[in-house]
Amino acid sequence: MRKLPATATDYDLLNNLIIVHENTSSALDRSVYNWWKKWNTIYFEDTLKPLFIYYGNTNYGKSIGQYNLEPREILLQKTSINNFTKTAHHTTSVIRHKEFENITEEQYGTALILLHEMMHQAVFELGEERHLNCHLDPNWLEHCNFIGNDLGLNLTFTTLTRTKESKKGKQQDAASRKNIWKAKKDSTLIPGTERLATYDECRMFPFKSDEKTSSTTTF
Repeated sequence: MRKLPATATDYDLLNNLIIVHENTSSALDRSVYNWWKKWNTIYFEDTLKPLFIYYGNTNYGKSIGQYNLEPREILLQKTSINNFTKTAHHTTSVIRHKEFENITEEQYGTALILLHEMMHQAVFELGEERHLNCHLDPNWLEHCNFIGNDLGLNLTFTTLTRTKESKKGKQQDAASRKNIWKAKKDSTLIPGTERLATYDECRMFPFKSDEKTSSTTTF
C-alpha cells in the first residue's frame, strides 16, 4: 500500500521561496515550480513540503536530477536533460498526462525527471525508508507501481535482490562475476502489466531501460 507524508503543503511558503529564489539565483524557471505544484496535487495529494528547485546549466556531476536532504532542494541539470530527452524515445515510454498537454516533448521530459525527484522527496518526508538503496525501498516501489500504472508504463515494480551473474559453460570465481539485481522467483505481475521492471527501470523511473543512456544516466 502506497503511503504519503502526513503533512499539508504550505503553498504560501512555496510562493515566498520562489520570490527569494528569483532574487538570489539565475537558475530559476517558474515553469518547474508550476510543474511541481501539479505533480504534488495529482500524485501526492498536496502533502509535500515546499523547497527550492534549481534548473540551469550548472554541472551537478553525472546526475541529470538530484534531490538533496539538507538543504532541502531539487537540482535539475538543463543541458543533460535536454540531451537525454532528445535521445530516441525516452519521453514516449509513458503517456502524456492531460495536465501537461500544452508543453513541448523536451519540457515534458524535464517534468518527468522532476516527478522522479519528487518521489524521492515523498519517501524521505514519510520517514520510513527501509532500504539502503533508495530506488529499491518498498515505498519507492509502491510509488512506481501507482504512478506507472496511471502513466501507462505497463511494468510491475517489485523487490529485487543482488546476486552474481552466472554464464553457462564458463568457469568463473565469485569475485569475477558481475553483480546483478533479480526479482524473487515468486514475484507476480500486477494485472495489466507486461513484465517485471529491471533494476535500471527502478532507478530511472518512469523511463524504460531500452536506450543507450540507460546504464550511464543517473537521477
